[in-house]
Amino acid sequence: MKLLYKMLTPMDSFCCGCSLDSGIRCILTYYTVQAIFYILVVFFSVVMDMKVWFSEMPASTQAIRCGLALASSPFIAAGWSGVTYKIEAHLRIFQTWLLASVSLDTVLMFVALLGTGCSALSGFNGAGGAYACGALQAFNWTYTGLWTATSLYCLYIVWSRCEELKVIDTESSFKGMLDRSFASEKANLKKGLQYTGFFGLGDAAPPARPVVYGSLASPVFHGSNGIFGRRQHEMQFPPPGP
Repeated sequence: MKLLYKMLTPMDSFCCGCSLDSGIRCILTYYTVQAIFYILVVFFSVVMDMKVWFSEMPASTQAIRCGLALASSPFIAAGWSGVTYKIEAHLRIFQTWLLASVSLDTVLMFVALLGTGCSALSGFNGAGGAYACGALQAFNWTYTGLWTATSLYCLYIVWSRCEELKVIDTESSFKGMLDRSFASEKANLKKGLQYTGFFGLGDAAPPARPVVYGSLASPVFHGSNGIFGRRQHEMQFPPPGP
């Protein structure tokens, strides 16, 4: 198992062009819709006593499906948190749940296929029965193979993103923080908010200028902030009353 783990190479794209995050969001959307669907089927068929899809199934089967859907909700939520905020631990939780779900579904599907032999099915004893049974068996095995391959590919995508988050070092994380800081400072420059105004309020302070205009040798005086909105300037001291 460790040798196979070392031989696997993480992928860098989903479906030969999309990002890994986009692929994981598609996977999470599928499982989210599936869980909500199972819960709503039980609610409308059992609680509201309405005829909906799969309402003819036994109540015990519907209850098991609803319970599994509710139990899967925290793991799906962890997956959404991991892919949104780039948290490896949360995405690992979803990966573990996805592995267990795919393994259980694969075992159940193969058990069901083994129990659908031509001898166990009725209606294939007449003319053309062998052909019909063979076509049904070919369709079932083809569908199971495609479903298994797709599930393993989705699991591989989630694992690849987890491995990518695992190797991200602190240098790249700090670089991202610096990039966001520079972008924020650039946006503030466009708004004229690079420096703090008077007591943290008001307009931005003008830059420092030399005493002699255009001279690089003369000392500079720092910029100052206007008060009273730069519309009034009282020269008398003490200032007159209102």
